[in-house]
Amino acid sequence: MWTLAAVADEIDPDPWTQLAVLRDLGIGHLDLRTAWRRRATDLTHGDLDRLAEVLEAHEARVATVHAQTTPVDLEDARTAVGQVERAIAAAQGLGARWIRIFPFATGGGHEAVRADVVARTSELAKLAEHAGMTLLVTNHPGSWGATASAMAELEADVGSAALRVALDPGGYLRAGVRPFPDAYGDLRARTACLQVTDFSLELRESVPAGTGDARIRETVAALSADGYDGLVVIEPHLTAHDQLGGRVGADNVVRAVQALTEILEDQGIPFV
Repeated sequence: MWTLAAVADEIDPDPWTQLAVLRDLGIGHLDLRTAWRRRATDLTHGDLDRLAEVLEAHEARVATVHAQTTPVDLEDARTAVGQVERAIAAAQGLGARWIRIFPFATGGGHEAVRADVVARTSELAKLAEHAGMTLLVTNHPGSWGATASAMAELEADVGSAALRVALDPGGYLRAGVRPFPDAYGDLRARTACLQVTDFSLELRESVPAGTGDARIRETVAALSADGYDGLVVIEPHLTAHDQLGGRVGADNVVRAVQALTEILEDQGIPFV
């Protein structure tokens, strides 16, 4: 059974509105990036208590907590430690088990900084392991893990069960990597989350799942054939928005969710 979650701050800054829309769409899990225009890692104890009440009212749960909204520069690695520590505290308060991060942004050549990237990422993985949680590292065009091969190297070199990959086909396409079969082949064994973004090369913009060039249908079919039974996060990105509650709008999120669920239903994949 695949578990669907959504980045809901693209609906509205207020979690009450976010969760009401997700409930109507049959999505019971939240991918927590921001709430009330504050990053998940900036939420106070009072904010977290308030969010827990909103979740209970909508019979929803938090699946993942974002430690970061953009990649952290390798030279500022201590910032990432603090972000992960705060994300773990938020996740513990909300009953989540996954923490979302990006690979570090670097200014040097791939091999020149590889050892430092691995060491710093290992430090973050140890924090998650100690807390009984898992980091989901997501590819980003501006980071060391922009390519699937680099991401595979990172996961293998860190060698921790507390670090797994969130596979983002649209993100790889924007970085010039074929999402399928290339990125999928490199990362399937390391994937614990499918991050659903799609991208049109002709339009140069994000589009609903299955309508762009990221080969979402093929990726979904391959995951199903491989026996995947994990998390699927829908991140619409259908219009310009900021990452502190700037809104894509409920209508676009509805389109994004419906596009994915239609693919799952067409392929006979059960989800909740």
